[in-house]
Amino acid sequence: MKTGKLTGVGVGPGDPEHITLKALKAIKTADILMLPAKSREACRAYMIAEEACEIFNREIASLKGTGSHFKTNSVSDTVPDNTSNADPDNISDDISGRDTDGKATEHIVNNNSNKNQFIDISDKDCIFEPFPMKMDKQSLHNFHTNVADKISSLIAGGKNVVFLAIGDPCIYSTFHYIASIIKDEGYETEWINGIPSFCASAARLGISLAQNNEPIHIIPGKCDLNDIKELKGTRVIMKPSRTDPAFRDYIKEAGSRDGCSVYWVSECGLPGERIAYKASEIPEDMGYMSVVIIRE
Repeated sequence: MKTGKLTGVGVGPGDPEHITLKALKAIKTADILMLPAKSREACRAYMIAEEACEIFNREIASLKGTGSHFKTNSVSDTVPDNTSNADPDNISDDISGRDTDGKATEHIVNNNSNKNQFIDISDKDCIFEPFPMKMDKQSLHNFHTNVADKISSLIAGGKNVVFLAIGDPCIYSTFHYIASIIKDEGYETEWINGIPSFCASAARLGISLAQNNEPIHIIPGKCDLNDIKELKGTRVIMKPSRTDPAFRDYIKEAGSRDGCSVYWVSECGLPGERIAYKASEIPEDMGYMSVVIIRE
């Protein structure tokens, strides 16, 4: 029997239109969704993915009966100008975008086919595993091992499991722990990038994170302040949900320096989004899903 695989899919920080076509294709073809929460409604990543699928379906529905003609010049151009109009199953490796003479070819998205182009995740089987926020190292390892055991048994039976992750699964994601165990057991894993929260936040702020030879430092919220005070360039502090006076003083001091700018974005791309363009505007309660950007 052919075994399945585990795929980590990044859904971005909040805006459902940030999800890539590759992510949508993986979600559509998944046999089972792995959700790090107690229910669909309690899983932020699931809710983002569900809305993205609804947007995609509306775009497909708007094309029904019309057909979409478009010319392509390369492999990367094999989707219409509005990429949300593309069917994930039509974005495959055998689309060349050129004929045998190397000339640009014209493709037609046949919207009248019997093929189901819509993506519906409401009836997909799910694994619900609320990941603990605090636990000693050994207990956390045991938890990850138990979750991985459930997934590996499904993969061994030929099921493809998709783990939905906020942001990008390559950056401070719980997917890493599960994928490492699954890979060590000899099963296939795949990582599909999502837009990281700090990139989405920078775009929302309308700023560049770095230019020329300037470094960028990605720092966890529970960092030791002594380790970052002397860093040069841009410091991105992820999930700084802390109210200790030392951290507040650090932000305030940074914001008072000439040539130094401090920004804060919380719930980027979501209805509860909040933004501060100055250190003095950052609230005491910064929220868990937030990013502080110090640029100098």
